[in-house]
Amino acid sequence: MIKFALFGAGFIGEIYGNNIAAHPRAELHYVYDVNTPAELLSAAIKAGKPVYCEKPSDLDIERVKAVVQEGIVSKLPILIG
Repeated sequence: MIKFALFGAGFIGEIYGNNIAAHPRAELHYVYDVNTPAELLSAAIKAGKPVYCEKPSDLDIERVKAVVQEGIVSKLPILIG
């Protein structure tokens, strides 16, 4: 069983949430819907979690560059949709 945390429950988040919940080997463990900057992506990387992030990861290009570097160093599977 793979546990998922879904950050963002807008139109696309609802689709992803339903797909995760319908999968027999997946568990939608948490749903967060808050408007926060890309620190969530950085926190997930620091926690050693693989990440799928629906675009944009941030609106500040310097924060985007910083989190990309964190991802490179971590060698975790990270996908920006």
